Amino acid sequence: MGYYGDHPSDAGDDPDLAALDRPLLLIGPPGAGVGSVAAALCSLTGWPLADLDRRVEHDAGRSLAALLRAEGGRMARAREAAALARALQERPPAVIAAGPFAFEHLDSRRQAAAGAQVVCLLRPLEALRAGLAAERSRSPGALPGVEPADIPTVSDALLAQLFDGALRVDVGASPPWAAARAVLAALGR
Repeated sequence: MGYYGDHPSDAGDDPDLAALDRPLLLIGPPGAGVGSVAAALCSLTGWPLADLDRRVEHDAGRSLAALLRAEGGRMARAREAAALARALQERPPAVIAAGPFAFEHLDSRRQAAAGAQVVCLLRPLEALRAGLAAERSRSPGALPGVEPADIPTVSDALLAQLFDGALRVDVGASPPWAAARAVLAALGR
């Protein structure tokens, strides 16, 4: 069993995967399950994980929802951009889980495009809405300011700002471990 109790893997089931030669940056619209898929991917491969939301919360000593209320969106996004810049420089390279708002600034997009393999997780609209609802039930206050009705707009905006070389992986409504396997397949690993 891997990180997730429902992960149907046997010890010899996974290929022998080499370490990352550069960071693997997972992004996606709200509800795509980027953090869960990144954790499952790291469980499958043994690669290190850098979850930007968790890092920002740890550094600030409060939740993202509390940060947004206290500091506003601009400051919270600046914190995410700083966490991204640090994660891109870490050795060994990690799987970086980032929300869609980490790339609103052109400098963040440039740093990511230059320093990482970018993978955008795509899910059907209803799966995104269900993912957002699940995240909010697990973490009240998660993704403040994003409502189910906003998801198509936020998703379209994210796709419009993707950079050259970003790999788009349609993971459907798959659970995290299956989505992680789809990412590995798309990467040819």
